[in-house]
Amino acid sequence: MHFLRFAAAALALVCFSCGDSEPVSSGPVSDIVKAAPDRAKLLLENEQLLVMQFTLASQAELPMHEGRDRVVYSLSDYKLQFIPQDGTPVVRDFRKGDAHWHSSGMHSVKNIGPIPAEFLVVARKAPNPTPGVTSNLAELAPASAKVVFENQDAKVLEVSLKPGEKQPVHNGAARLVYSLTPARVRFTAGKESTEHEYAAGAVHYHAGGPHRVENLSKEPIRYVVIEVM
Repeated sequence: MHFLRFAAAALALVCFSCGDSEPVSSGPVSDIVKAAPDRAKLLLENEQLLVMQFTLASQAELPMHEGRDRVVYSLSDYKLQFIPQDGTPVVRDFRKGDAHWHSSGMHSVKNIGPIPAEFLVVARKAPNPTPGVTSNLAELAPASAKVVFENQDAKVLEVSLKPGEKQPVHNGAARLVYSLTPARVRFTAGKESTEHEYAAGAVHYHAGGPHRVENLSKEPIRYVVIEVM
């Protein structure tokens, strides 16, 4: 009887002492959206790209998982600790509108800042179907388009159009478009024109080729173009 009381007391002490500790990971996860549905949301998936949006509260983490070759675009200001499976953790501050590239690899992430972190991940599933082609919009219309990131693997542009403004015809690789504002546009490729309406936060995919966009909204519109080579 004394032994049972002692064992129960010891167990209670252990539970009390570890109650505030982080849960022990059971190992890498294969699908981060299924493993962390409160922090990861699948926005689009096709043969070429996998697009996810992540929202991490302060001190929230993503479990160890496999990341494809990918572009990360910051939707807010935040501070993250990036933890590779076999490497030294790296701490970085990001600002809204930042973009950067990650090569594939196993990793976890923790928001170590005081405010929520929100970012977009555009991961490559297959080689770009339009090799050697990339957007030249920033060169043709620098007042409405700027390149915020570019390397041999990806190109990210932020585009803004005033009401009624029409872009010049320009090149574009196969790409992901993320709407920063609501938008109603006319998209013209060759002789074909179509009208579309997008909510802020909407994503869509375009095949590569010459095209132009016209703002049909009564307000300025802004969106991000992400090409993954």
